[in-house]
Amino acid sequence: MSQSLRAHTLTLFTIVVVLRLALAALVPIIQDETYYLAWSTVPDWGYFDHPPAVAWIGATAMLSWGSLLTGRLGTMVVAALAFVFVSGLLVHAGIRERSAHLAGLLLFNFNLFALGVGIFTTPDVALITAWCAALHEAAAALAGRRRRWIGAGIAVGLGLLSKYTMVLIGPVLLWALWRMDRQALRTPWPWLGGVLAVGILVPHLVWNANNQWVPVRFQLTHGFQGEFDRSIGMATRLPWAQPPGEVELLYSRWFLPGATVKPPAASAQSETTDVLAVLQQTAQYFGWVLVFWGALLVPMAQAALGVLRRRPRAPDSTNPAVRSLLMASAIVPLAFFAIASLWISIEPNWMALYIVGAAALFAASCGERLRVTIICAVVNAALVLSAAAYTRVPLGAGSNNRMLRETRGYHELALWLGALKGPIFADRHQLIAELNYHAPQLRVRQWPGLLRPSEYLRRAAWAPDTVESLRAAGGFWVVTRKAILRRLPGFQPVEAFAAHDCLGTGLVTVRAFSTAKFQKPCPGHAVHEWIVVRYNPVPGAG
Repeated sequence: MSQSLRAHTLTLFTIVVVLRLALAALVPIIQDETYYLAWSTVPDWGYFDHPPAVAWIGATAMLSWGSLLTGRLGTMVVAALAFVFVSGLLVHAGIRERSAHLAGLLLFNFNLFALGVGIFTTPDVALITAWCAALHEAAAALAGRRRRWIGAGIAVGLGLLSKYTMVLIGPVLLWALWRMDRQALRTPWPWLGGVLAVGILVPHLVWNANNQWVPVRFQLTHGFQGEFDRSIGMATRLPWAQPPGEVELLYSRWFLPGATVKPPAASAQSETTDVLAVLQQTAQYFGWVLVFWGALLVPMAQAALGVLRRRPRAPDSTNPAVRSLLMASAIVPLAFFAIASLWISIEPNWMALYIVGAAALFAASCGERLRVTIICAVVNAALVLSAAAYTRVPLGAGSNNRMLRETRGYHELALWLGALKGPIFADRHQLIAELNYHAPQLRVRQWPGLLRPSEYLRRAAWAPDTVESLRAAGGFWVVTRKAILRRLPGFQPVEAFAAHDCLGTGLVTVRAFSTAKFQKPCPGHAVHEWIVVRYNPVPGAG
């Protein structure tokens, strides 16, 4: 790398870090982050939803609990490593010309997905960085330094500790190795890399074997959108863990006296494939593939049109062996999730791995349009900064706005709940994590059986309650959005509040069941609507 290119790369790296610091300080903590940060308080080799790397990254939150920057510090350090690995990957690929190299870094760091995921403490950050590291080491090995397959194996092992999607790197590396350097299989280096990858994963596999393979089973069920067995790995000592049973649920929005509300009917799955639904799922998938790039689609489209029109361009200096690796790294995730989209709805972040290879493949073409690429990168940064500012000063939206639902109201609700006496339960793990993040002294637990289980029900230290302890405490509170416990053996509802996070006025709480006609307290839109119900023991009940 020339001195000039090194200086430009360092400048761009500084810009990316400063931008992420600004975003990290501006965007409030989101639901999934608070859930994963809770894991960091109980270090382990596995958790209900994922392998352990996200908890390790989130351990920086312990430096100053409640600080946005410390909670996201580990994430930003790991994301910064991804920048370094991609820059090295471009060098190994032969993309050393200043314009092409900078264009590749802009494509990787300034697409809309990277701008967002680079600050949030989620498994995706560690996964993407491990993917970049594995490609970096594999590219070096394919360029002639076969011992670097050891580094690739280490990166693969760490990636599998981040997210199981890392298994997709297997076909990528095997394809590049078999096609471009088959002779390397006669050396020990690729095999040692494979052994190291498995060795790094062994502690997590042992933990899985001792914990009913909970995260593996959950992810397979979640990925294929099946029904998870709620009894697996549950440590709760309350007897109402599985509906239906003696617990009667009331599904209602306002829970008015005498209201007759039926629970949502389970949707019947058609035995025949709904062609329109399949087409919609697939179209949505490819829509996300394109949306990730934002304004950077402009130089990428120009480059693609130039190829289609066979316009002359500068000779491609990309190393053929590494180019094969890059193509596989883009095609394998795209193809895998494109096929999966025929059966299931694909979440946007699942296919994001393809961005790494695609950014490197488009680097040379977009380098010829560097000015346009820079302008589009700035536009993407401005869009993300505007969205971040919107979470602080929303101009108006309702409860369907996910950005506001993720970031508003929880701190105020936690403070209000702090004045209540007795144990507090909630229905979903995201709400529990938010409340415990903003007010750890609440020690909110998950009420079993209302919604899907989580780490809060799996870990015995977080599910300490029994019927006897709740009776001894004089009762408990339940916070929920969808359902309340209308009839519970041995307990009865005695008081209820409706809590509303209103735009412009903040949290507003009113007593429920006080009048037959309920008047919404928000003058504008409500971002959240919660119901908080008090249950006391029935005198003389066993």
